[in-house]
Amino acid sequence: MKPISRNTGQFWQFVHLGENIYKLQTRFLGNKYSLDINPNSKDKNIPHMAKTALVTGQRWWISRLTDSTYTLSNEYNGVSWAMDISSSKNLETVSDSTYYTSHQSETSDWLNNETTTMNISTTISSTTFSTTSSSDITTTALPKSLSGGAIAGIVIGAIVGVILIVLIAYIIYKYRKSCADKLQKRSKHSNNSSVRYKPENSRADVNSAPPDEYLTVDTLPPPQRKNQQFTDISTRQIGR
Repeated sequence: MKPISRNTGQFWQFVHLGENIYKLQTRFLGNKYSLDINPNSKDKNIPHMAKTALVTGQRWWISRLTDSTYTLSNEYNGVSWAMDISSSKNLETVSDSTYYTSHQSETSDWLNNETTTMNISTTISSTTFSTTSSSDITTTALPKSLSGGAIAGIVIGAIVGVILIVLIAYIIYKYRKSCADKLQKRSKHSNNSSVRYKPENSRADVNSAPPDEYLTVDTLPPPQRKNQQFTDISTRQIGR
């Protein structure tokens, strides 16, 4: 027990779990640690701050005795045991300097420390004996920001990614353009091979006269009898 001060290690929070059942936590450690009973120790009544979990050693009953007084009992030990204070001199196991150094106030500088070591001391006893236990907890603070090398790596990776995307898009564009050009050439070649010569007057009217080069033997006019006069003359001479 220590004189009342502004140490956050003395600020206890009672987290309600059910009817008259609570978890006991301190403002200094937050909800990550709760007052617990160690069932593996020689004396199962030695309390300590342990990581919050679903165990009976962290479930405490608060029972009213009078209008302003209460008792604290642990679910693991049962209601026949209660938290008590002993007048034994053995309680003086942690000096004031150690206690106040470890239970420092909440400041912005506390989170900036790379490593913070906390010596948590809790004293509890039954009506017939007293015990004292302490545990060491080491917590490493997280870095505030990324290092310069990490930032440079992220920037370089982003630039390389953009370049790869542009290169892939250019390759796809060239490939599609090449395919389109080949299809266009094939289409032109096919059109040229299908062209046939058609006479100029192939679409002329049926009644119109065809040109001389398309006249057949059947369409030629019959020959004229120009030699008929000579025939008559020959006949007359024979008759004489």
